[in-house]
Amino acid sequence: MLEMVRGCRLNYSQLLNEGYINLADRILANVNAGKILPLFLDFIDIVKEDNLFLCLEVPQDHGLIESSEDDILYEVYYLDNQKPARLRELLEKYGNILVHDGFTGFGIGSLDNHQELNKTRFNMVSLLNYGEQADRFIQMFHDSGIEEREGMYLSGDIMNSDNVGTMIRYEENGLTVYDVIDELRKEGLYNPQEAKG
Repeated sequence: MLEMVRGCRLNYSQLLNEGYINLADRILANVNAGKILPLFLDFIDIVKEDNLFLCLEVPQDHGLIESSEDDILYEVYYLDNQKPARLRELLEKYGNILVHDGFTGFGIGSLDNHQELNKTRFNMVSLLNYGEQADRFIQMFHDSGIEEREGMYLSGDIMNSDNVGTMIRYEENGLTVYDVIDELRKEGLYNPQEAKG
């Protein structure tokens, strides 16, 4: 059974197992909550480029505490041109909030080769554009004990109008994801829509 992040509740989650599906152009995975952050740190070590980015996807409604709605409006933030060591520091400082907040999606990727690892809601992790380093990234999953499982259920497979799941705002030491955004703005985090406005 999958160890869910603290900010997500899903009926029939016992049907979900940890593992991944390889779809040739991307990998989709169910990842136990305790392995999500280490997986991102491993990804940074493999990419080893000085031109990385962090992206965050959070609800526009900053007052949202708990919801089972599927029509929530989101806003996206980017922190570009980051060195691996700095992203590791940021994840070690704020990673638990990003992982366990039920509403938050986040990703790290390369601005040069477009490889990208994302955590979405309900413990879903996706790896995009892994290209020539496919074997290394697949080994990254295996080294974390995450095995390929054909026919595996993903959270979306068990969600329907009667089982929409619940997302919950996560707080740690008095901080929420919006406090993380405020802190990262000092380092250059931006919302492209704000820049247009």
